[in-house]
Amino acid sequence: MKKKGLCLMIFSLILYPFSETFITLGGQEKVQTAEASTEELEGINEDVVFEEMNSNQYVYTYSNEGEDYKNIEVFVSETEVHSEIYMLNKETQEYELVDSIITVVEKDTVKQTSEQTNEYSEVPIEAMSVNLKDSMHFEENLYQIAASSWKYNKTYTGSNNLKLQRFTVGAIAIIVASITKLPQTARTVTQVANLYFQINASKAYYKTVVYKDSNAPRNRPNFKHVTTFYKNSARTQVLKSNVVRLACSSTCNS
Repeated sequence: MKKKGLCLMIFSLILYPFSETFITLGGQEKVQTAEASTEELEGINEDVVFEEMNSNQYVYTYSNEGEDYKNIEVFVSETEVHSEIYMLNKETQEYELVDSIITVVEKDTVKQTSEQTNEYSEVPIEAMSVNLKDSMHFEENLYQIAASSWKYNKTYTGSNNLKLQRFTVGAIAIIVASITKLPQTARTVTQVANLYFQINASKAYYKTVVYKDSNAPRNRPNFKHVTTFYKNSARTQVLKSNVVRLACSSTCNS
């Protein structure tokens, strides 16, 4: 499949469902659960069940501190999501709207506005940093494939704030998408966002190893980005590994 100038040839967006996560339960999808770390916020979100998940929308239920909720989230763009949050009325057994939130990522800031209360908040997104010494160790131990044309290039490490006014899977997904450069509704991105949502994490810690294709033409390089997400700042508790993005300007093989 050769296309001149082809960029961001993404193959992890929906190509890993067989190895990664979602178990279909009568039309619903119950995702894998995450154990809490020592750096989480209080109030674990439990029993997360997706009723709908597509390129435009998430619909899911969960429980938090004895209350049951349903969130309906619509992605307006890759950087904006509109979220309606409902709480179950235990007397009527019907979900009632408690808040409507607009979350937008703009450059290095996540902005949230409540349509119910007009409350507004901003959360900075921290820039990635490069640690070559650490990256060489990471490459040697985890991703050295001698027979491959993919050769180690560099490593980025970073962390992004998740202390949002309203903590939703959709809001976290657009932050994770800004890290991985994958679509916000890609299955892998949804998995990472949901796992952080479950443990109510205050930050998303990650490390991205970049590889360059030694067989690609110099003027049309190919790169592979392999990201691991963590639950703690020491990066010893893995949340999700092997999140892959291919950025290719010539023929690209996985």
